[in-house]
Amino acid sequence: MTKTAAAPSDDAAPRGKGAKVRRTQAERTSLSRRRAIDAAILNLAEEGYAATTVIRVAQRAGISRGGILHHFSGKAELMEAVGFQAVERLQQKRRESLRGTAPGVERFLALTHASWETIREPESIALLEMLIGSRGDSQLAEIMPRFLHQLDQSDLTKTKKLAKEAGIENDEILYAMNKLHMAAMRGLLLESIFADSSDTIEESVKLLEWYKKKLTERLVAENAGT
Repeated sequence: MTKTAAAPSDDAAPRGKGAKVRRTQAERTSLSRRRAIDAAILNLAEEGYAATTVIRVAQRAGISRGGILHHFSGKAELMEAVGFQAVERLQQKRRESLRGTAPGVERFLALTHASWETIREPESIALLEMLIGSRGDSQLAEIMPRFLHQLDQSDLTKTKKLAKEAGIENDEILYAMNKLHMAAMRGLLLESIFADSSDTIEESVKLLEWYKKKLTERLVAENAGT
């Protein structure tokens, strides 16, 4: 295993040329906690759930094992913090991905591409690794449904909002479509992690976008005719 270099000290922060300002205890605590969560997300995404131990996260974060345990009672509590932070970051990244698209049909269609781009982020891979790991970890199995429910509900709420702006209000179809897209994308993400088939995966995403375009055209026409 490659030795991880220690991170800069949390005690002081540079401000201006050659000047340092002492951080408050609350600032140092917040920074240390964030570094631990960041390190855990990257380790989950790059090395998997089994390899994401408290010691390994401490190495990547550049803090002591005791420093990790100061913030989290153990791996389960760390994973819980990772889960909520990952969901929050993924929601923000998807909003940023949609920025610049025109409201209505264009933005509704762009949601598929934005979701695919977002699901390949380290935070999404970390959640997937936690989901797989929860099969053999009873503590993780208890907390995982909350993260996935929060993420799925956020996706569905966003889908319905953008659909309404596009002139679509068929909630039953939107729910089924959202389920299909999330399941397909998680499956494609697994395929991208374990198999060298990037060209086939990109074609699959294009097919998903084509199907959504055709369905959208039908739903808009149906709604206009009512």
